[in-house]
Amino acid sequence: MTIIQRIEEPQLPIVQGERDFARIQKKPYPKRPHPYYFLNTETQEKYSWLEGAFAPPGHQYPGFAVIIGLDREKHPTYGEHIIRVLEEFETEKLADIKGLIKGCVALKQKYGVYPLLQQGFYTELDEPSSDRVYNIISKLYGEKSEFWPVPGAYSNVQTQSFDYREYLITLAHYKRILHIGQAAKLKAYILMVRDGKDLLHLKPQDNPAIAAIAYAVSALVAKKPWQFQQEDGVWELEDEY
Repeated sequence: MTIIQRIEEPQLPIVQGERDFARIQKKPYPKRPHPYYFLNTETQEKYSWLEGAFAPPGHQYPGFAVIIGLDREKHPTYGEHIIRVLEEFETEKLADIKGLIKGCVALKQKYGVYPLLQQGFYTELDEPSSDRVYNIISKLYGEKSEFWPVPGAYSNVQTQSFDYREYLITLAHYKRILHIGQAAKLKAYILMVRDGKDLLHLKPQDNPAIAAIAYAVSALVAKKPWQFQQEDGVWELEDEY
């Protein structure tokens, strides 16, 4: 059962003057959609959007999945909308893709509400990983599964390629407003990266946790870019992280 509730805010009704003006301008009658936000019923935190992402197992570390949310209100100190890591998931065994998929589905059921996480989680897969992931999903949930890998923000679907460096640049840029929270494993993986130069030399299989959070942040930013102040970001590891 989901812990996220979609809250619609009432809007003032369309008045006759607006209808008359539209008729004079020979335009359709105006519509005023209801703005909405998402409430975490466990913490009472309010978000404007949530995203999920995962990365398959790497050379040394298991597959990793993450849920992040964008605060609805700006932080009083930073003056920006904070990106929060709401939950992390890592398989116990290195090559356990089945366990990773099951973990992603559990996260989707916990945090998904229309239109959040409707298709699946963002990721980037090479051909062997793609075949394994899709085969496992089909065996577990059938062809009508409600969970599938979604190409990331920097994916070129036509050429079946992606620019991983762009994901890492985006992560570094927005890390200053990324709150890791209680995601202890993700925090440990981030602390393994010394600086921005080391970060940009990573490959997805080097550190699946970094890959997953990079995919998630990039997807969130791509959907809500106007809510962020565009400033230069740096890869610094402050004490609170």
